[in-house]
Amino acid sequence: MIRLWSGGGRRLLTRMWPLLALLLLFVASGCRQLETDYGATEGRKGRESVAGFAVMREYFRARGWNDRKAVRLSERLMGQKTIVLIAEDTEALSQQAITWFEQWLAQGNRTLVYVLRDYQTVAAYWEAAQPLAPPDQRLEYRRRVARALLEKQQQLLTRQQQISSGWFTAVLLQVPQDSKVLEHPQAHIDLEYRLRAFDPSSDRPAQVQPKVAFPFPSIAAEPGFSSTEVQWNVLLEGPEALPLLAQVKAPAWQDSQLLVVAGGSLLTNFGLLQPRARELLFEVENQSRMTAGQEDLRVAFLVASPRALQVSSVDPDDQRVFGMEVFTSWPLNVLSMHLFVLGVLVCLMLFPIFGRPRHLPTASSTDFADHISAVAALMAKTGTPQDALQRLDQYWAQSRGQTHGESVSSQPAALPSPTMNHSIGEGDPIAAAPTDAAAENLSSNHTKEKG
Repeated sequence: MIRLWSGGGRRLLTRMWPLLALLLLFVASGCRQLETDYGATEGRKGRESVAGFAVMREYFRARGWNDRKAVRLSERLMGQKTIVLIAEDTEALSQQAITWFEQWLAQGNRTLVYVLRDYQTVAAYWEAAQPLAPPDQRLEYRRRVARALLEKQQQLLTRQQQISSGWFTAVLLQVPQDSKVLEHPQAHIDLEYRLRAFDPSSDRPAQVQPKVAFPFPSIAAEPGFSSTEVQWNVLLEGPEALPLLAQVKAPAWQDSQLLVVAGGSLLTNFGLLQPRARELLFEVENQSRMTAGQEDLRVAFLVASPRALQVSSVDPDDQRVFGMEVFTSWPLNVLSMHLFVLGVLVCLMLFPIFGRPRHLPTASSTDFADHISAVAALMAKTGTPQDALQRLDQYWAQSRGQTHGESVSSQPAALPSPTMNHSIGEGDPIAAAPTDAAAENLSSNHTKEKG
């Protein structure tokens, strides 16, 4: 049995320092809202979430493992040497999942890493970040801490009192115990369950009430139970002799083993910032390597609810389908092609070229405002008062036939108009007319006309 605070994790600290520094950069940048999704091992959420497991997966990859993501138990996973099962809740494994895992473990040289679900990461992060808050944001950090603690208490109410599948038993602690992983005076990651050996006389799988999700029925199966005789061993201990990492072996499994981690928060991105948590990860990888050997290092990361874990069957009588396969079975296989053709027709109808004709607004030829705007635009192009007076004279002559009088300028413009394209000679009487008088009479002519 190894103590958690032993010095075996120095090599791990050296290897993981660049990745951990990158994680701190993401968390401290503050350019986006804090990610708190639990269980993600890849992508943006897996890297940036404080409750993600991307750091753990990157460590396995750096140690020479060929990693992959799994979504269900299938024949393709039978060749994997190590499977890391990250539980999304505190439910027990279904009978189908237990049977599949025992068949897989019976092949020999296999390791199943069972990571129990807990709800400590987000609250611990805000508790650790509160003392580092700038003075103008301390009140907001206090609100975040209070909100995280409230959500944590609400999530703790959904836990099972006992998790038992015949391999081990996890008993809920009435008062969570500090794991002493975080070296911080205010923040802490508590252990919610106590791991112990399975007792066949008293431990039985809990009868869980099925969750109603109207109108869709729950796909989760009943909790399962294994009758395999197993051997129990504690590899890492925390304070108060609480097991942090336990090992389960069985003669029927040959050289395979089951590793049980007491809490997922110990292996999250935030938890692995602490040296003591990294020692836990080092021990998990080391045990998996010794069991698998040095030649074939293949690991699969599976994030799912243990009771709702899907199992693929090779039985020809089993006609269950999952995922996109539902579109190849009745009745969706008949409707899929029709829906596809209908979607193409809808796209063609909405396309602007092949769509129905639309009524576009047309300009009216009887709108007097358009005439005023056009005349004003022509007058604005000339830029001289002489051309403006000449246009007024044309208006009075064409609309009322008045060519002389007070309403008509007695001294029209002498400059040529760029729009009329005419020239004025020296003998033209219009050219000899003074322009100053015409400009002075412009306003008086209109005033008298209106009178």
